[in-house]
Amino acid sequence: GRSAAYAYHLAARVEDLAVVAFGEATRFWTDAGTVSRVASAPGFPFFSRKMRGIVVDGSLGLAVIHEAARICAPLGRVIVLDSSSEAREVLEAGGLTVLADDAETVVAARG
Repeated sequence: GRSAAYAYHLAARVEDLAVVAFGEATRFWTDAGTVSRVASAPGFPFFSRKMRGIVVDGSLGLAVIHEAARICAPLGRVIVLDSSSEAREVLEAGGLTVLADDAETVVAARG
């Protein structure tokens, strides 16, 4: 989704952390460099509560937001771009606290 477009910029700023981009479009990237590309459906291939930061495209549906909440670690953050009105509810149901919510973006944290 749209959030994958930020992967290279994020990877350049956090050299000691892994950046993973999901989505069918990533298979057409000619040079992934420091970004790992993954196509995965219906969920993310990570253990629950293990990722410190997740950015997802809310236009891909509530299941993607639910998965982001599932893999968010204690003290981790989830950012939902192009969020729907239900995004906040899904994040809160997943045990996260919403820190910011505007017309297009929701930011939530665990713990």
